[in-house]
Amino acid sequence: MANAKQSLAWLLSGALSITEQKAMRLISRRNEVQYIAIPADSLPAVMWPKQARVKQFLEQAGIQFLGSVEGDPLFQRARLPAGWRKVATNVEWLTMLVDDKNRERAQLIYFSTHYGRGAALVLTCRYGIRERCREPMFPGHNYDPDLLLDLSYEVTDGGGSITEYGHQVIFTTRRIFFRDHNYCRVHRQAWQQAKDWLNARYPGWENPFAYWD
Repeated sequence: MANAKQSLAWLLSGALSITEQKAMRLISRRNEVQYIAIPADSLPAVMWPKQARVKQFLEQAGIQFLGSVEGDPLFQRARLPAGWRKVATNVEWLTMLVDDKNRERAQLIYFSTHYGRGAALVLTCRYGIRERCREPMFPGHNYDPDLLLDLSYEVTDGGGSITEYGHQVIFTTRRIFFRDHNYCRVHRQAWQQAKDWLNARYPGWENPFAYWD
């Protein structure tokens, strides 16, 4: 699964209205959020990154869009092609859209609070970067800022079937041992190493329309 926090950041950067953005921020701060499953036979009406292009891209993959859901402008009726399905995740407001090859193709986000509701479909890039930060080298100790942590980043390829561990790992940066107060510096260093590796091999890796069938 692609990074859920990244999807949330995309939404907060403009895919949702200001009211919906404020409601979405409550997810990480309050327990006032009601999570509801995305209605059957429908997909979010808001699609990211480019509404018209996303719709065309998904139609070429075989999805049929059948108009808005009566009484609920957040959703549009849709018929998925054979083998495509929605898969729940361990993040309550996040559902995966998986194709007939068991590959994650989009993330479906839906939340509801007493401030309002919001929903969006965010296309998944085939290639991605995820953090792998290990706990202190001496497990069993209480938190100590002087204990060494172990950080690396993994480059993932969503072009294969999803496993219980997520996407296939195709590259791992070198492990860096550091103390907690150095996290920001070490994070930037490791992230850049993974990004450079991807840029050299898949220069369009941040484009969700690239490198699929």
